Amino acid sequence: MKKLSLLLIIILLCVSTVTANTFEVNTNTNTGSTCPSNTFIHTFTIQNTGSTKQEFTFSESGSASPFSTIVPVGYILQPQESKLIYIYITPPKDTLPGIYNLELLINNQQQTKTLNFQIQVNNCYQTSITSQPPTTICVNDDINLDFSITNNGNYDQTYSLQVSSPLQTSISENSIYIPSKQSKSISLFTQPLRKGEFEISLQATSQDTTSSASTFIIAESCFEYNLLPTKNFVELCDHTTQTIPITIENTGKENVFNLDLQGPSWAKLDSTSLNIPGNSQKQTNLIISPDFKTQGDFTFTITSNNKETKKQQEVNVKVNNCHKAELKISKNQDKICRSLSNNYNVILKNTGEFTEQYQLSTNINWANLDQDFVTLNKQEETSINLNILPGRNIPLGDHNIEIKAESTQSNIQTTNSILLELISEEDCYKPDIKAQKTSININPDTTATIPITIENKGSETATYNLEISGTASSFTQLNPSTITLQPQKSEVVYLYISPQTITDGSYALTTTARLKDSAILNSEDININVGKEFKVPIVEKDKLKIDEKIESIKKYFLPIIIIIVLILLVILGFKSGMFDDLFDNKKPKPAKKEEPKKEKPVKKELKPPKKTEKPKEEYITDYWKILRYVIGLIILVITIGVLVKYSSFILPYKWYILFAIIILGIILLVLKLGSIKPLIEFFEEEEDTKEKPTKKEEKPIKKEEKPTKKELKPEPKEKSNNLYYILGIVALIIIVILAWRFNVFLTIFNYKWYILGAIIIIAIIILISRYWRGLTSFFEEEEDIKKEVKPKEVKEEDKEKPIKKEETKEEREDYY
Repeated sequence: MKKLSLLLIIILLCVSTVTANTFEVNTNTNTGSTCPSNTFIHTFTIQNTGSTKQEFTFSESGSASPFSTIVPVGYILQPQESKLIYIYITPPKDTLPGIYNLELLINNQQQTKTLNFQIQVNNCYQTSITSQPPTTICVNDDINLDFSITNNGNYDQTYSLQVSSPLQTSISENSIYIPSKQSKSISLFTQPLRKGEFEISLQATSQDTTSSASTFIIAESCFEYNLLPTKNFVELCDHTTQTIPITIENTGKENVFNLDLQGPSWAKLDSTSLNIPGNSQKQTNLIISPDFKTQGDFTFTITSNNKETKKQQEVNVKVNNCHKAELKISKNQDKICRSLSNNYNVILKNTGEFTEQYQLSTNINWANLDQDFVTLNKQEETSINLNILPGRNIPLGDHNIEIKAESTQSNIQTTNSILLELISEEDCYKPDIKAQKTSININPDTTATIPITIENKGSETATYNLEISGTASSFTQLNPSTITLQPQKSEVVYLYISPQTITDGSYALTTTARLKDSAILNSEDININVGKEFKVPIVEKDKLKIDEKIESIKKYFLPIIIIIVLILLVILGFKSGMFDDLFDNKKPKPAKKEEPKKEKPVKKELKPPKKTEKPKEEYITDYWKILRYVIGLIILVITIGVLVKYSSFILPYKWYILFAIIILGIILLVLKLGSIKPLIEFFEEEEDTKEKPTKKEEKPIKKEEKPTKKELKPEPKEKSNNLYYILGIVALIIIVILAWRFNVFLTIFNYKWYILGAIIIIAIIILISRYWRGLTSFFEEEEDIKKEVKPKEVKEEDKEKPIKKEETKEEREDYY
């Protein structure tokens, strides 16, 4: 009993499982038809008739499966749920007509059902050609053969036509378009030149089908005659007339001859039909009258035909253009700014054989010619100016400006054109900026430089302001800040990077080249990665430190330059004697006291001046000579070291620094020439003092002789100084003119601080090395004089001091 119960349970489970997975497939039709390249859609419905959710998969097979697609390829249906499934059937273009089978397999993992479908691929490209029945004609007669082409297919077709014939045959059209289910006629033209039967075939070919048809011509002989022109070649000028007689000689029976002329319309026959009796002849005339501007070689075909025979003769005509002109423009195309004007040279030449007057015009109102009428003899030419002045309301883009010259006598005209592209102000001055590197890695305590190329992509000279922005702008510099470029020219500037106190990270920098006083710009983005894992040369850090120091003292440049110029002017004033009158007014008083007190210095023969003053002077002189050479060597070594260490930093500005040194050298040369004579006199006086005797009695006499020398020298000294000043001013004027002529100031302006810094440093070095000795010796002499003063000899010192002061002043003046 238990076994029977278990068996019943198993049977019930199987039945429930089967009923739970049942489904149905329904379709409206199992057949269909379509054309190649067309799509046919077949649908069927699948329904889950079971009690559980089912997953269905679809597959296909059969001869139609390669060009069939099921959408979707699988689906999940709930109980009693149905779904519409689509089958897309698209036969390829080259599919042959016929019936194709498609088997659809539907599987739910429990059972499989098959759905069969048939698709018929039709022949949709049928074409038929109908020809006329065979025709009998006379030899040499023309005949038209008509063919009818019918497109029986389902698509519109374009046919290429081809004729096959033993005779020379032409066709009215080489290709023809025929819509579906319509027909069109084609004519063939031929002429049998001999007796016989000739087959003429026409073939029509499309991309999808080819069809052909044939007909026959039977040619028989009729009447004979001769067509005889008096000339087969003639040459004439345009706008002239010439007549050629044409003779028809009838060697057969009486007949009517019809004449036809093929060729340009400026030639005609005065008679197109002649009734000529047998064995006789008649004439007609070919009248040739080419119009103005006609030129070249032409062929006229004269055709005569009667009831049986057709003949042709050709007459070749060469026409020379005797009324012509030539118009040339200096440029065929150009590009200009819409807000600017331009001029172009236009050459008009009369290349004909007669004098002509020409009227000139243009097709655009903002393009004008400076002459409206021009009269030219044969082979004469003239120059005309084309003025282009577009306004701001003229649209941008290409404008074809046509210039026309028309003859007022012969009405001939010649034209030429120039294609002008009007571009905006932005395109006229368009900048381009490119960095050598768009990404750089750098340590926080180092520096680096990136060359940046600025290019003028426009058609006009432009001045650009160089700017930087972004998160990296706080530790970057771009010099120079302004640059002027010619069209299609470029220049390299340098971006300095110095993240001294910047934390590690990635920073963005945008370098911009902006047209001055406008919004026209271009920019380049640079990514700067700051991190200790990257290394850069230490030299870059030193370069930036120098650059920062220069920037910090820029505000003091102008006051320093003014002070240096004032010092130089004062020194030059003392050298040239400009202040002699001021000091001469004070000298007469002590000069009067010298004469009565000449004997008093004799009492001081035993005083120690010999031991104190002379050794000090010699010591000071030798000391400063050595010190001067030492300072010069130190400056030279420092300069060489700086040049070697920072050669890469100085190299971009070498020409500007060299130019500044040349100018400074010329100025110093002028100053040097103005101070040679006083130096020579000073050293000559030092040598004379060494050779003089030690007796103090003779010293006052020699000191008195010194003024006599000075009194004799002022005039030539002043003249030489004035000459040096004149030469210096002339040299400076020449330098300024040359710099202005070649736009040197504009270039130097961008590097003015570097040049001024170099000039100031060199000027300070020269002043220290040149005048330091005199200044120090002057103050030391005053200290020595104070040490020699005794309290009891106040009166004597008062008498002697003027003499000593005069000596020191004179020596100092001679030295300077």
